[in-house]
Amino acid sequence: MRGSLRHPRTVGGFDVIAVAGVQASFLLSRPYLQVGVTLMIQFLVPIAWNWAVRGRRPSGATDRWPTRGRAR
Repeated sequence: MRGSLRHPRTVGGFDVIAVAGVQASFLLSRPYLQVGVTLMIQFLVPIAWNWAVRGRRPSGATDRWPTRGRAR
């Protein structure tokens, strides 16, 4: 095997389907939800999926805000 990727067309096809699915779900939810709620759901679903399906809780890095540049 020359490269590390055996089936680049298949992987590329799945990438296109995944991105198109995310964009379609965002655009279809717009008439029903506010933009902020839609974006929050869009970005939190992968974390919730890992927690629910794979049993992986979010790590400690997901609940800490960066402190650089903030007044203490």
